[in-house]
Amino acid sequence: MLRSGKTLLKKSAFVIGLDSVSSPQNAVCIQPSRGLRPRKPAYSGIAKTKLFRIPKQTVHPPDEAKEMQRIANHYRLYIRSISDYFVQVNRSHAVGSQEAGKEVEKREAEWQDCLMRNKQWNDSIALSRNERLLKERTNKQEEISQRILDEAKQQELRLQAIEEIVRIEKENSKSYITPENIDQAIAEALESKRDFNYAIDLKGYKFVGRYVDATGCEDLPDVEESDEDSLPSLFQSAPVSSS
Repeated sequence: MLRSGKTLLKKSAFVIGLDSVSSPQNAVCIQPSRGLRPRKPAYSGIAKTKLFRIPKQTVHPPDEAKEMQRIANHYRLYIRSISDYFVQVNRSHAVGSQEAGKEVEKREAEWQDCLMRNKQWNDSIALSRNERLLKERTNKQEEISQRILDEAKQQELRLQAIEEIVRIEKENSKSYITPENIDQAIAEALESKRDFNYAIDLKGYKFVGRYVDATGCEDLPDVEESDEDSLPSLFQSAPVSSS
């Protein structure tokens, strides 16, 4: 408040703050604040108007003074009792804090013990794991070596089979028709006569043609190709129709 003559001027101010992050429902906060009356500095001393003023002493009746003294004594007694109670509570809290500190130290010791046991357990597990990994690595290497040997044996067998096929083909190639012996192969084909008039039953037995000698070999008649009348009707050409 500012004093201006005999009137008192009151000043009020409102502080509006936005707090939309913490509590969106209370985004707008209005805080009223009053202006304080300017005080005189403490080092300026007593005012001139109060320099020689003697305050008037209040005189109370004896009964009222006695009652006020009794009330003051009770007040001091209650205050002293409350102070003593707070002292006792603080001491009990101090004792409790010491016990709490001991409990914290005990828990910390138990925690360190747990950490040590956990470390020992981790070390033992790591040792067994390393041994297991080493054993698995050794078995894997042995398995790979065995697979390499098996593959080498299979490759050798394949090469032997290929060589056998090549050998057989080389032997069979002796009877192949080549540009050098094609004339001889044609002459042999013209000279050899075969009868393809045979039948096969359901069991796979072959019944050769009608020209078979006593030994079971085919004995075709020696006829000219142009003389079809002497051949059986099966080997004769079909008559050409006039149409």
